[in-house]
Amino acid sequence: MSESRIMAHDYPNIDIFYNDASTNAHNTLSLVQKRFDKWEDGPKIEYHKTSANLDDFKDTLVTAIEKKDGETITGAISGDGAINNIMQIMQEDDTSELVKNSPLWTPGGGNAVNLFRALTHRIHDRHPEEVIKTGEIDEFYPLNIKTYSPEGIEEEKLAATIFSVGAMALAASYLNLPEHRTSRIRNLRGGEVIADPLQILKSLKASQEYLMLDQENGVRTVYDNIFINSPWNAKIVYARDVKLTGPAFNFEVAHKSTKEVVSAISRLAIGRARGSFLQDQKSFTVISDNVKAQVDGEAWQVKPGTVFDIGYANEPIKVVTTLKNP
Repeated sequence: MSESRIMAHDYPNIDIFYNDASTNAHNTLSLVQKRFDKWEDGPKIEYHKTSANLDDFKDTLVTAIEKKDGETITGAISGDGAINNIMQIMQEDDTSELVKNSPLWTPGGGNAVNLFRALTHRIHDRHPEEVIKTGEIDEFYPLNIKTYSPEGIEEEKLAATIFSVGAMALAASYLNLPEHRTSRIRNLRGGEVIADPLQILKSLKASQEYLMLDQENGVRTVYDNIFINSPWNAKIVYARDVKLTGPAFNFEVAHKSTKEVVSAISRLAIGRARGSFLQDQKSFTVISDNVKAQVDGEAWQVKPGTVFDIGYANEPIKVVTTLKNP
């Protein structure tokens, strides 16, 4: 690594915010505490339990970081939903530069940990302190998803690693069902490897094609419309230029058919996915009902007639990474 790079160990403090309700949060918190307690000359760490209320979450986050004049790393033991909340706070106009410049570190601890996988090597599942000892500070632009409802209500979401409309979003909602997340099989050691694929298969049987209107091709049938914004996800497609610093890669599966789905999966596996890089803003309208969208594994129901504008956030998010993302 170049000596000019800012390293994670240059920061004297780490503020760790944990979501008590997040899957695996307790285990991850316990591991982080155990590993860092053994690091005698390591950074000073404070732990903060977060609230489900976004305003309270923001107050806790901002107070902790500003108290240390920004000389701290923002750790997030949570799933991608809570991490997205942190990114939203860092993107808000009234958020101070001290908070915006605090690098985000994701030790994991949630149901979906896409950003964690995008930033660190697998060794850090058991050795989180090595991220701080060896990691460097980089930055990336999250996807910015603006939606306009048929009633004219505008909403805005950020996606760190992936955004999709269709089958994958329905799968994400199935994986987040309380009865699935708390099932006995899934909570056994290694149980996710058995339970999650079965749940995804259930979702694929229930998922349907939908109608989409876009600027280039008019109305057409779509089974899944996917935007990938990280090297962890992008490595499965022929998109070598998709790094943490962009650009994102967009591809579609048009029909719910065994042949087409198998073909799409095969093309992903051999690195020949059909799609395009997201260079400019892309817009489309979902016409059908019973359609779901998702950002980083967090799904919601889409109203027919909802317009999507997909682009990039105005400002980058600083992150701690052990991967090379030039």
